[in-house]
Amino acid sequence: MPVYFKKVYNIYGDIDKEDTSENYTFLINMSEYNNAVLELQLDLQEKKLTVITELEISTELIEMLTSQDALFREMHEELNALSNKMHENAHKFMRYLKYSLNQHNLDERLISLPLYFYYSLNKEEWASIAMGGILYTDINFGVCKLNRRILDEIHTYFQTDYEPLLAMKHLHRAKKEVNPRYKWIETTIALELAIKEILMRKNPDVKFLLLELPAPPLDKLYKQIFKHYFNEEIPRKMREIVNEGAKIRNKLVHSPQEITIQRQDAINYVYQAEELIFYILKILYPNDYIINKLNNPNERGTAYLTIIKDIN
Repeated sequence: MPVYFKKVYNIYGDIDKEDTSENYTFLINMSEYNNAVLELQLDLQEKKLTVITELEISTELIEMLTSQDALFREMHEELNALSNKMHENAHKFMRYLKYSLNQHNLDERLISLPLYFYYSLNKEEWASIAMGGILYTDINFGVCKLNRRILDEIHTYFQTDYEPLLAMKHLHRAKKEVNPRYKWIETTIALELAIKEILMRKNPDVKFLLLELPAPPLDKLYKQIFKHYFNEEIPRKMREIVNEGAKIRNKLVHSPQEITIQRQDAINYVYQAEELIFYILKILYPNDYIINKLNNPNERGTAYLTIIKDIN
């Protein structure tokens, strides 16, 4: 029996077009499903991408879909594979639009994650299927919350002409970045800038060497060079995070091949990098009330938050 399946995505950003049409349809064949047609409907006005296909499916699968508790059952392997294939093609289509057409107004995120996978027996009435899996999102970990005591401390920053690290701009970009690849790269930039800024604040004489000569490897900056100027050693576990992070960043930057970074791994990396940056800030400013608060484990929260269950 033929059954229709549908996924709907929000498009992030804008697509420049030449004619007056707001709706475009694009058809491709899925070889894995006997060349079943996958229809991609692009709605530029609503900024939505709808992906629809029609398949002959097993009686067992139809019974699962039409049973009353279908929304709460574990995802059937057959459906999960189809859902993944539809998502893969939707994402590939949007990558073609952005990078092959040089559409710079399309956001790097391209499309949202669909909350539901729909099915229909007549292509008119659609029912949703809850997908298996868990979606994670970053939380604002490591926040020093505003209060009167904190405001009093800010007064001392004006008096001493204190400047936050430039590295913090890149760290905050990394927190907001959705694409794990760029999240990783921004985090490594933050680590590189942070150690240089800390060293220059400790000993301004090193500024010329750090800015004019080829930079030493990050592991040397965080190990031998830091120890030389501060007479203190950064914990080995923290240095290992820097070493591994830099190795992966180099692969991301220098390899023309697509290297997959898991979203949760990138979130963990941001969290650990932030912890390290505030750790070395505390060594430079041991009496700073705000920096000490941000070094308190009780203030740091966790590196991820589950916001919704059972979605793909």
